[in-house]
Formats: sequence, structure tokens, C-alpha cells
Amino acid sequence: MILRVLSVLLLSICFSFAWAKSVEVTGYGFIENNNIADARNVAIEDAKRVAIEQLFGTYISARTETNNFKIASEKIYSTAKGKLDSYIIIEESKYDDNTFKVNIAATIDQKAVRAHVDNQLNRYNWLKKPRIIFSSSQVSGRDRSNLQNAFDTALKKALLQSGFTLLSSDVETPIYASFILTSNLESSVVSDEYQGIKIKNNQLLANVELVRNQTAIVVSTSVESAQKAGAYSINAMKKLASDLAQRIAKRISIDTNDAWSGSHQQPVIVGISGNKSQSDNIMAYMSNWLVGIEDSSVELQDQQQTKLVIEYQGWPEQLFEQLTIMSKQNTVPFSIEKIHGDSIVLSAK
Repeated sequence: MILRVLSVLLLSICFSFAWAKSVEVTGYGFIENNNIADARNVAIEDAKRVAIEQLFGTYISARTETNNFKIASEKIYSTAKGKLDSYIIIEESKYDDNTFKVNIAATIDQKAVRAHVDNQLNRYNWLKKPRIIFSSSQVSGRDRSNLQNAFDTALKKALLQSGFTLLSSDVETPIYASFILTSNLESSVVSDEYQGIKIKNNQLLANVELVRNQTAIVVSTSVESAQKAGAYSINAMKKLASDLAQRIAKRISIDTNDAWSGSHQQPVIVGISGNKSQSDNIMAYMSNWLVGIEDSSVELQDQQQTKLVIEYQGWPEQLFEQLTIMSKQNTVPFSIEKIHGDSIVLSAK
């Protein structure tokens, strides 16, 4: 028992994330007009860019909108290479008649580069928006089915146009969503008076909540109403439903952006299925290549499983996306099993 506790304690110390990361990479430069000096400089700049890409590639991929990825990654890599702490040239030579080759060992300040990456993603609106579980609205009043369809269709369209990924609450899926959206509508005809004349108004009330998955912490609340003069009309009500959906979608986008793109840090439990040797190998890999970790500790380790608590700069959905992208590489020693709430399960390959 004492040996086991000591083993876990030592492992907790070893499984740390140093801010300064060292990587060895190769860069190439085209030799034009036999100008070796210029080709050498180009090769060094290329190697510095490759160093950033090697360490931050999965982090950027996990957080960048697919449509913007090529532009965003090129911009980020080209500007972030200036954030390298230092580098030394290990080897340099002509690769062939037209190419100069440089091998460097680069030291990267992970925290500084990560701050730069996050700033670029937010500044240019390249940050991938979260997934939302979309629940069909609950409607009270007349023509419930028609109003539900009009409101839900308009709200989905507006949220999709804003860049959100929507998952249906009616369909089971292994894909994890960070938020859950619920809506309640109430339609009615209310009597009013204008300049002594009694009139009727079509009125629609909407109450929409966006909450964090698992914790149910409210991220956005919208209580909106709209009216149109006249006797009851389903067409008028459908128009009100569409208008309310547009307004609510804007509110959700603003509130979610504040929460999603802000400095969010939380503990995430990472379970590893595998023997001690396999788990140690996975933890060593994560220590070297997983960007976004502030701290970590080993809660449990035996011959079948390991449980880590990771302080992650971001949301579990983002970490899950990052690990998923990593796991598709042949050299990565783990595969993704599942995510549930703030827990992610990996298994040794």
C-alpha cells in the first residue's frame, strides 16, 4: 500500500506541464539565383513556423471554424513564430541543387504563444462556436404545432448562420455538446384600447434558456414578446414567432460568445483504460504535446486504469476535440472512448 501511494505521488510529480517546450524540426528554403544566404533565412523562418505548427496544430484545429481554418492557421503560424523564446541550429546544408535545409531545436513559451493564438482567434472571429443540444419548443395556446415549427425553424436557421452546431435532443449521439437550449412559447389574443377604441392584438411570449450541459448553469436567458394588431391570425403569429427567434438568436450569440471565448478554466477528469506502462506512455505524450493544460494530478492508478484531474484552459468540448484530432495520428498512443459531462475516457492503442 505504501509503495502504491508513493508510486502515485511520484507520478503526480512527473506528470507536469512545463511552459517552455523544446521541439526539433526541419525547414526548407528555395535557392534562387544561387543566393544561399537568402535561402538559409527562408529555411530558418520555415523551421520556426513548423515548430509552432507541431506543438499547436491540434490546439488550433480544435478551436478554429472549418470554413476559416486555412486562412486562420496560415495567419496564426506566420505571426506566432515570432513568439519563439529561442532556437539553435543543429544542422544546415544544401538539400539539393535548389533547396537549403536547416534543422533547429526551438524553445517555445507555450503560455505566450497560446495567448497569441487565442487573441487571433477572437480578434478575427475565427473561434469555433460550441455545439448546442436543441430541444423542440413547448407551446401553449392555439395552433401549437404551426407555431412550434415556425419558431424552431427560424431559431435553428439563425443559430446555424451564426456558426453554432446544433444537435437534436431527440437523437442519441456520441458527440458531446456544451450547452442545452430550451424554449417556451405562449400565444394569445389580448384586448387593448387605443384612443378610446377597443382593439385586439395577436401576442406571442417567448422564454428561452441556454444552460451548461451536466451542470445546468444558466448562460443565457431571453424573455421576449411581440404583438400585431388584429383578430387572431395564424399567419400573424408565425411572423411574430420568426421575428422573436431572430432577436433571441442574437442574444444567445452574444451571451455564449462572452462565456465561450473568455478565460475559462476548469478541471476535467481524464480516465485512461490500459495497464500502467500504457498509461504512463499516454501521460508522457500528453505532457509533451497537449497544449492548454495549466496543472494536473493523478487521482488513481492501478494495473487496469488511471484517473487524472487536469486543469484545462478551455471547455471540455474543446479538450475532447483536441484529443480526438490527436488520436487520429498513427504515432499517438491512445484512442477516444467517450465524453460525459466533464469526464473524458481514453484507451491505449
